[in-house]
Amino acid sequence: MDRPERPRLSSLSDFRFGAVATETIEDTLLHLAQQNEQAVQEAAGRMGSFRETRIVEFVFLLSEQWCLEKSVSYQAVEILERFMVKQAENICRQATIQLRGKTEPQSWRALKEQLFNKFILRLVSCVQLASKLSFHYKIISNITVLNFLRTLGYLHTKEELLESELDVLKSLNFQINLPTPLAYVEMLLEVLGT
Repeated sequence: MDRPERPRLSSLSDFRFGAVATETIEDTLLHLAQQNEQAVQEAAGRMGSFRETRIVEFVFLLSEQWCLEKSVSYQAVEILERFMVKQAENICRQATIQLRGKTEPQSWRALKEQLFNKFILRLVSCVQLASKLSFHYKIISNITVLNFLRTLGYLHTKEELLESELDVLKSLNFQINLPTPLAYVEMLLEVLGT
């Protein structure tokens, strides 16, 4: 969709601090709409499974405890959701391969237990990754995360924490900085001038 080039600011005197040109807002809205449309097409009804109220509340409370911005909480929930969907897909794929290959299948109970045992570690890894995306705020250190996990009774090493972050990143092909619902709301509020 080719549009004629719009005139930009002609001089520095046209520049106003804190004001965004209408063209910039329109371009950003179009870009967000395209990203949203692509995300909806890719989701195909499987998203939302890991956005239970308790999980989302836990992420937001944890982010609040660590003095993180709300945007970090939203980003962490999105990362966690996408990661857990990938994990569930991988488990189903492995089960299918095992059935076809007639190898000894892992029991569903063992797979569920494996996911359950690492869930809190994965959750805090997602919060930590989200905090790194908003580096101009506050990045959560490994020591803070390990101390938090220890208070919950989980004894993980620094290496396990780093491996968990890397597992999340690899599972999502390092594509973790996607727009959240908050980005859309903030953009719409900007357009409306509130």
